[in-house]
Amino acid sequence: MYSATIKPNLINSQTYSDIEEIDLAQWENFKEIHQQNFGQGYWNFQRIKDNFDIWKIYSIKETNGIKSYVYVKSSSKDDSCEIFGIYGENFDYRLRLIEHALASLKDKKLMYYFIEDEKEKEACKELGFEVHGHYQAWEFKEEGLD
Repeated sequence: MYSATIKPNLINSQTYSDIEEIDLAQWENFKEIHQQNFGQGYWNFQRIKDNFDIWKIYSIKETNGIKSYVYVKSSSKDDSCEIFGIYGENFDYRLRLIEHALASLKDKKLMYYFIEDEKEKEACKELGFEVHGHYQAWEFKEEGLD
């Protein structure tokens, strides 16, 4: 995992007409896919819904529903935001979602992103992200505690 930052207000990025912002009226469409992909994390769909004012969620849809999405948490304290998660099998969709989020959040002074994928890290560097470090994440499981 790589930690990276970018200043959205200082770069040229674009929005895409096929990317939609998800609002509470579209919540049920988002709820199912988010639960499948990030439901075990702290920011499950219910916690995001309960704190919806600090989130921006952008998605790419096809006829049978959401194919890719990014969810970004904003901080009012320091005018920053963080890409908290991104889902999608299509690499190009994920990159377009990141660029769309950057363009849509130009009012933020700093965006954080912890990037898991090497290819995505290189593409984010091309967008203007500065990579600051590399982290290893480990999961601990105790055996025999059933």
